[in-house]
Amino acid sequence: MEQPIHDDYMTVKQQLVDSLKGLQESLASVDLINSSSSNDQGIEFLIARRGSIKLDIRQEKNHKLPHFHILYKQEHNASYKINPIEKLAGDMPKKYEKRVLSWAKDNKEHLSKAWTLINEKGSPPDPIIIN
Repeated sequence: MEQPIHDDYMTVKQQLVDSLKGLQESLASVDLINSSSSNDQGIEFLIARRGSIKLDIRQEKNHKLPHFHILYKQEHNASYKINPIEKLAGDMPKKYEKRVLSWAKDNKEHLSKAWTLINEKGSPPDPIIIN
């Protein structure tokens, strides 16, 4: 008799986990969508946030180089050019850098599309969820 209860619990648990992914996407899409930077560089759009990683793309007035920003653990922040993928500036320890670059290469098309939507069309894309 205990097996069906366990199976029911696991089903409900998985449904809750799946629904939290949707909530995460929803919260990420509104979290920083209209926050202005303090030095008039433009508008920052939060593309995704998962745990202690934040990915954003900024609508910057001072340059048009396609790039994105990664903030990790509120301690490490770096910007990366999209084509070709390479670090532009910031602090990202080498132990994380390789993984960030690999992820960026795998998601280059999405990053490029997001940058274009924000900087050329003026509209934020749907959030990209980092798995």
